[in-house]
Amino acid sequence: MSLDRAEKFARLRLWRTPRVGPATYRNLIARFGDAQTVLARLPDHVRAMGRTPARIPTEQSITEEIKALHAMGGRFVFADTPEYPSLLHAADDAPPVLATLGNIDLLNSPCLAIVGSRNASLNGKHLTRAYATALGQRGYVIVSGLAKGIDAAAHEAALPTGTIAVVAGGLDVIYPRENADLHRRIAAGGLLISEQPLGMPTSARLFPLRNRLVSGLSFGTLVMEAHARSGSLITARLAGEQGRDVFAVPGSPLEGRSQGTNQLLKDGAILVTSIEDIVNAAPPTTPAPYTAGFHEPDPAHAPTVLDETQIEPLKAQILENLTLDPTAIDALALECQVAASQMQSALTDLEITGQIIRIPGGLLAKAP
Repeated sequence: MSLDRAEKFARLRLWRTPRVGPATYRNLIARFGDAQTVLARLPDHVRAMGRTPARIPTEQSITEEIKALHAMGGRFVFADTPEYPSLLHAADDAPPVLATLGNIDLLNSPCLAIVGSRNASLNGKHLTRAYATALGQRGYVIVSGLAKGIDAAAHEAALPTGTIAVVAGGLDVIYPRENADLHRRIAAGGLLISEQPLGMPTSARLFPLRNRLVSGLSFGTLVMEAHARSGSLITARLAGEQGRDVFAVPGSPLEGRSQGTNQLLKDGAILVTSIEDIVNAAPPTTPAPYTAGFHEPDPAHAPTVLDETQIEPLKAQILENLTLDPTAIDALALECQVAASQMQSALTDLEITGQIIRIPGGLLAKAP
């Protein structure tokens, strides 16, 4: 699909609008046809529901963001274009726009995520480098989150063959500071990506969002070392929810950094003692670039669309059943006695009016 310059500009502007997440973005495009129409009609649509609309970014602010990214040598990659990674597009909560810096050809190469402890052991880092090097030589691009420890070791080893670093904040925000040189070298010889605007500081709430991109880009996620409450286990969980393989390296039960990986193995992760365990489960060829429409449904199997008289009672029912604790969309749909696909218009209205928030992994919660 080809997007003209005006539509790309409008899509970036819509994506930067508060309370518009990936699912709401898709549903608004499906409802109104294109981003330019959404931007024109969204304020009145929200006011009609008795709510104050979110402030849509000005054209000037978006122009400045585009100029700043281009000045760095970066570019935006939009869903519904051949450059957008096909595996990530298949994820329900894929961001519609990615800021990139580096070699975007890596986005549609076969990718494997390697993650693990920030406080990695010497042996863990050594084995990570060995695996990343060997897998890179087999043609796989290594994806990780540019953290200390296992992430940094994986990126370092894979730089000669191809690595993608997903950062939690803006592309111009160096985190952690000790990875500043690695950040620079990946921008020059690999690829940096982010869904956040330039200048966005790294914060704890952004790490799960980053993790879903790490797993979403990859056919599988390899966990090298992980404590029992490691953030790497979040990435592994998200990979499983995205239908991707989860691999884990076993370790001594006496070693704290093996507690998480050993638990993953108990839960059904693929045991890895050599790279052949990964290669045997890996796709043999590069996935074809995705060029179809934005999650367009098959008309023969399209869900029944609820009309406005049904949506309002459903929104009240949704709010009644939600709390501040995350709830699965499927469980909520079952309680409301409608199909999850039929809830999308109601959920879109509730998100853009700031009454609910979406959480990676198909979860919802009432806004605080």
